[in-house]
Amino acid sequence: MNKTLLTFFLSIFFITISKLIVIEIEAYNLSFYFGKDNGIFSQFISIICMSFMFYLVMSKKNRFISALVGIGFGVISGIAGYFIYMLTFDFISEKIIFPIYSIIFFIIIFFFREKKYSKLVL
Repeated sequence: MNKTLLTFFLSIFFITISKLIVIEIEAYNLSFYFGKDNGIFSQFISIICMSFMFYLVMSKKNRFISALVGIGFGVISGIAGYFIYMLTFDFISEKIIFPIYSIIFFIIIFFFREKKYSKLVL
């Protein structure tokens, strides 16, 4: 399957999962709350898991090591997505925006890293 097409389908799948998590958070499902975090920690954990899955599926070589790297980039993209969300919070009040920012960020990091890695190998 083409990488672009696979990335598109995985992105749609991840955004759908994120929307389902937001629906559960807005329904006040207590299993999605850790104290008074308003469900952000659950979204953050889901971003890390999605990044892990994306790196595992999309990597060509060393899938397990890439998946572990994906966990690190998931943490970085989760933090960056949250800060971008907080900067635009006055303009956008939807809770789905934070995961979308993070998903876009770890996908961009993946392709940037893969492009850099392919130049180093060749």
